[in-house]
Amino acid sequence: MTLAEFLCARLDEAERLALDAKFWVMDGYPEYPMMHPTPWSLRNEGEAESKGCAMIVDAGGNDFWEDEGASSFHMSLPVARHVVAHDPARVLADIESKRAILHLHRQTECVNCEDKGRKPGTSCATCHHDGDTGGLTYYDGTCGTVRAMAQAFKGRAGWDASWEVEG
Repeated sequence: MTLAEFLCARLDEAERLALDAKFWVMDGYPEYPMMHPTPWSLRNEGEAESKGCAMIVDAGGNDFWEDEGASSFHMSLPVARHVVAHDPARVLADIESKRAILHLHRQTECVNCEDKGRKPGTSCATCHHDGDTGGLTYYDGTCGTVRAMAQAFKGRAGWDASWEVEG
């Protein structure tokens, strides 16, 4: 597996999780998928600040709990703020930007490429060449930009220690 393939798989996983959070099916009612439109926010943020805990609501003011008995559930304010800051729309936008970076740093042919550490005949379209050379073959990971982006997934299944950034 190349580094680009590894990163694409991690981005695909994150995308599935974000979409599952935005569109979920309530137990027992698969024919009625629910949607939590973004942006997400804290209900009564001023009150949450004074209590130190909060409830998260979607753009329509709906909370996230399936049954009425759980509707009073609150989480710690720092956790709630973290969840709100990473609502599905923000996560999906982040994934889109990372896929754009992978495209910019894709593998491209280079007939005069003799850089040490690079595969013969290949080079990063952005780091080694000036401009976009077309095609959609992602670079395989010898680019420092792609390696740096991958560090967030170090230790995950499929990680190759040779992808670590030195220093």
